[in-house]
Amino acid sequence: MKRTVVFDLGGVMVRINRTWQAVSEFVGAPIRLPADRPLLLWESPAFAAYQEGRLSDEDYHRALGHDLGVGPEEAVLLSRGVLRDGYAGAFELVQELHANGIQTGCLSNTVADHWIAMVETDDYPHIRDLQVKLPSHLVGLAKPDPAIYRLFEERAGASGADIAFFDDLPENVAAASELRWQAFLIDPYAETVPQMRARLTEIEWL
Repeated sequence: MKRTVVFDLGGVMVRINRTWQAVSEFVGAPIRLPADRPLLLWESPAFAAYQEGRLSDEDYHRALGHDLGVGPEEAVLLSRGVLRDGYAGAFELVQELHANGIQTGCLSNTVADHWIAMVETDDYPHIRDLQVKLPSHLVGLAKPDPAIYRLFEERAGASGADIAFFDDLPENVAAASELRWQAFLIDPYAETVPQMRARLTEIEWL
């Protein structure tokens, strides 16, 4: 089997606003949520359903607007404001792995708004160049459901210790470890690429 490095996207390869209050401040669009009780992105019922492909774009923006107390047009702006920039050195890491004959991929709980921005524009070339891409909204599954990890194994032609996996949520890392992947927790508030390089060096993949 081919050695494969699998990345989560938000918080690992792309810097994101992790709460809806942070998104609101970032895009300058007020929302009707208390400032002292941060709502994580995936704690919004609309967002959770959308990342599993259970809502159309239109229904999502309407439902997200309801969750945040804004109209559908403001919800579009807020949804797109989740993404920030790529982490420094991510493109170079992906290219180095390819040069060393290591397959790369992503396994991400994401939504259509973000996926289009990440793979159909030139803003995130390190994601566009990944070889095996498995976004939750296109397969109707989401981490930490073991089924999405097994689906990635099928598509990548790799399993177990032949996979090194990086994610910023402990429950997603734990699920990968159950399948005997080499799974590593990433701190999204620090630069992520040095963390990943250190782990890949420890297991002698770099």
